[in-house]
Amino acid sequence: MNAAATRATPASPLLIAEGLGFQYDDLPLLQGLCFELRPGLSLVRGGDGRGKSTLMRLLAGTLTAGVGTLMRHTDSVFLADPARPVGELADDQVVAAAALESLALRFPPWQAGRAVALVELLGLAPHVHKPIGMLSTGSRRKLGIVAAAASGAALTLIDAPYAA
Repeated sequence: MNAAATRATPASPLLIAEGLGFQYDDLPLLQGLCFELRPGLSLVRGGDGRGKSTLMRLLAGTLTAGVGTLMRHTDSVFLADPARPVGELADDQVVAAAALESLALRFPPWQAGRAVALVELLGLAPHVHKPIGMLSTGSRRKLGIVAAAASGAALTLIDAPYAA
């Protein structure tokens, strides 16, 4: 896989996939995907085990495609993944508020006011001082939504936003 990070203009694609493929062990999961993601809202749907989460991780760069080319025209990508609700901070001992603070350092356009407002709106205020491992699955996903919305990333990927 080749990845290039440059600045995108509003009309240009944020990401281009050509012939993208991925397999677990010897089982092909994704084959020959070709598409562009432009600014706006896109939806990926499918049944369980169809490769949606794998595709999100490929687009975010946390997995590497086995074949094909993935060109990112932005260096600012945020993935809210149920397995890792606040990015790479998957350690269950990390306090939720500390995880959000560390993301503010990673994403310089971080919108602290938006994060605070969403924590209140989503009922997370009583829980942000708890370790992530003590949060329910739903609260973890809400935390991921807060982080995604506040990140200011040019490309935001949200995996399974409605589950739990």
